[in-house]
Amino acid sequence: MVGKDGVKADDGKARHSKRTPSDAIRKHLLESVAKHSHDLVSFTSAHFRISAPAVHRHLKKLIAEGLIQKEGVTRHTRYFATQRRSSWHFDLNQVSGEEEVWETKLAPILSRELSNIQDIFQYSFTEMFNNVLDHSQAQSARLTLERKKEHIQITISDDGVGVFHKIKEHFSLNDFRESVLALSKGKTTTDPQRHSGEGIFFASRVVDIFQVKANGLVFCRSELEDEWYLQSEKSGKEMIGTEVTLIIDRKSQRRTEEVFRRFSDPQTLQFEKTEVPAKLCQLEAKRYISRSEAKRLLTGLSEFKHIVFDFRRVEAVGQGFVDEVFRVFANKHPEIVLTHRNANEDVEFMIKRGLQV
Repeated sequence: MVGKDGVKADDGKARHSKRTPSDAIRKHLLESVAKHSHDLVSFTSAHFRISAPAVHRHLKKLIAEGLIQKEGVTRHTRYFATQRRSSWHFDLNQVSGEEEVWETKLAPILSRELSNIQDIFQYSFTEMFNNVLDHSQAQSARLTLERKKEHIQITISDDGVGVFHKIKEHFSLNDFRESVLALSKGKTTTDPQRHSGEGIFFASRVVDIFQVKANGLVFCRSELEDEWYLQSEKSGKEMIGTEVTLIIDRKSQRRTEEVFRRFSDPQTLQFEKTEVPAKLCQLEAKRYISRSEAKRLLTGLSEFKHIVFDFRRVEAVGQGFVDEVFRVFANKHPEIVLTHRNANEDVEFMIKRGLQV
């Protein structure tokens, strides 16, 4: 006989004088799922002397919260614990390569995610961890994986010199903000013999949120909003090394091949197209007037065949800026296609006026 609360009677008397607390059942399910993936329901039912439907109600909530995962149906049903947060610390002198870390740490935990999600993280993580190994001058690194109900987040931090410092020193740039602008364009690398400079460009577009903290700056790309963000660290205290965060929705349908195709020449299949967020020219300014600002924007772009200038959140541009980009640079590189987007009415007017000169 089963009462309203789902507790079975034992010789006319309930085993427990009170209804078993939900927290106790939840705790038992989470602690037992590893050893009882095949008989979790019957095992829990027998332990608490409650009905199978009562166990299923608790399991349904845990699955909805992303704490337990269900696979199969009827006799083939299996339950698995969802590791919500895992963290590892590495002595980089003992790490043979980024693929070793992926295969031994992340791949097993992400093996039940959608195949495109696994592909996205394998690409973006290995590119970013390879940067730590080859460029950061770090001695150690920490890797954290967080699996939440709606999204997955991977964070890589190291104790090196900071990616923006590395770029600034190598290319003799004026400040760290120019390093951010250079990285956003693609094909920027301090080791062209071993790296194409594509890693950050594509990693920032295959995930939903891509964020880099280093040298007092926070650089973020939101693929969902098609937006770039750059700001100073709010704490005012410059962190040591670099911290990279990769976030993607667990139900995302994005595929790495689609992102690469967007920026590749259809004939050669090479990385030939880039998008340049003009607002990254400076940290705070929303008006770009001078030729020097234009030259900063154009640095390194002669290697591309198609350049899209994004003028989102740029309030105004000057005649000198427009002339340097759309006439001087265009005439010097007639083989390059220049286009723009997200220009407000004033910026659009100045660009059109410049093209008529």
